[in-house]
Amino acid sequence: MPLPLIPAAFLLAGLMGYGAKKAYDGIDSMKDAKDLGEEAEARHRDGVQRLDGAREVLQQQLDAQVASIDAAIALLARACTRVEELSGVLGALDDRAGRALDALWALGGRFDAEDDVHLARFATAMQLVKAQSELMRMPLFAAGGDLNTQLETLLEQSRGLLQRETS
Repeated sequence: MPLPLIPAAFLLAGLMGYGAKKAYDGIDSMKDAKDLGEEAEARHRDGVQRLDGAREVLQQQLDAQVASIDAAIALLARACTRVEELSGVLGALDDRAGRALDALWALGGRFDAEDDVHLARFATAMQLVKAQSELMRMPLFAAGGDLNTQLETLLEQSRGLLQRETS
């Protein structure tokens, strides 16, 4: 009877060897799968970090553009205010200069350079026309893109001239 058990023992040993090989292959495949999963996770983390970095850079660029647009809007609002001021002052200067020139024309060609009243009329008309001319020639924006401070100075001088002419 021990003789028929020998092939069964070989068969059992072969099956156990085959099972052990398959178990080893399974464990090896599990290690490969684990390594592949860890590598995929590492690549995913790297991709997420690069994406977050790109988002941060994009957000900084976007914030800079928004700040630039906000600054342009603020500049345009100040320019609009300045244009309204300029329009008012130029209108007043034009009105006063027109009246001063009419007063000169009213002399009917009898302008006397020795007469202080005639000289005062001429000086007034000349100052008003000169102030109007200088304001119209002055650019609204300076070379750097901001509002021209020289225009603001001229506006103040013109307002002063208009106040002197009123009083």
